[in-house]
Amino acid sequence: MEGQQIEVRTRCQNDKCGAPLKFKVSKYRKVQLDCPTCMLKQAFSIDPGTDPGKPAVTPLGLVKFGAQPQPAPKPQPAPQPQPAPRPQPAPQPQPAPRPQPAPQPQPAPKPQEVIELEDELVVGKETMISCPHCAAQLKIKVPKEGKGKMQCGKCKGFIGFNAKSKTVVMPGQRKPTHTKRGRLVKVNGFLRKNDVFKLRDGKNVIGRFDHSKQSDIAIAGDGLMSRRSVEIEVTPVMGGYSFRFTILQSTNPVIYNKQECRTPYSREIRFGDTFVLGETTFRFEADD
Repeated sequence: MEGQQIEVRTRCQNDKCGAPLKFKVSKYRKVQLDCPTCMLKQAFSIDPGTDPGKPAVTPLGLVKFGAQPQPAPKPQPAPQPQPAPRPQPAPQPQPAPRPQPAPQPQPAPKPQEVIELEDELVVGKETMISCPHCAAQLKIKVPKEGKGKMQCGKCKGFIGFNAKSKTVVMPGQRKPTHTKRGRLVKVNGFLRKNDVFKLRDGKNVIGRFDHSKQSDIAIAGDGLMSRRSVEIEVTPVMGGYSFRFTILQSTNPVIYNKQECRTPYSREIRFGDTFVLGETTFRFEADD
């Protein structure tokens, strides 16, 4: 065979591949090659067989990480019969378990903290509030004056509140500033119809629309306006009315008759006066 090339045919030793392999050798020896299908290196022993020109191929296994090929495993001898297991002694009776002490009573849970609402509620008026525990939106209608508490239906937290009746203004001895009742006009700009708001007796709060802190005159769409920005108090007096303008809480300054004003600020308001909250302009007029 020296100098003669003999073709060898076998299969890949990878169980998941098994692709046919074909290569040539010039002498009988151990060879290593990579499977062109799975790319795993493997070893074979090429020996002369009984058929001239067809050598015997003995697989020697896959070659991992540069290890030397190992010979095929030798057949293992048949297992010897094992002696029958010895009988185990009967289990000893276990002592009865000791009685466990009775569980100690747990202390009663502390009552949950009551968080008070910042704003007062009006008796008989349904109001939307925000739960101070979980911020859930709740409706509440208080039937009588005084302090009380309620439980949130979502988080079960307790909410304290103080309720008062609507402000009732009795005619006083002050001189009227106007003989007619006033109204507030929201100026919407050129070729747009203005919005008109009636003013009731007592305090009329003006601010940005918000479910948790609803104003008497709530304006939507102006993010620069505070939720309870200013108020106009209407007081009936002998012969007419007096009107007082007060800044309650305003992050941005209030522009009153083109002058910048901040809290604390309060003054008599007259027909024709204007003020700006955020980006919204209002005008105080007589109510015909």
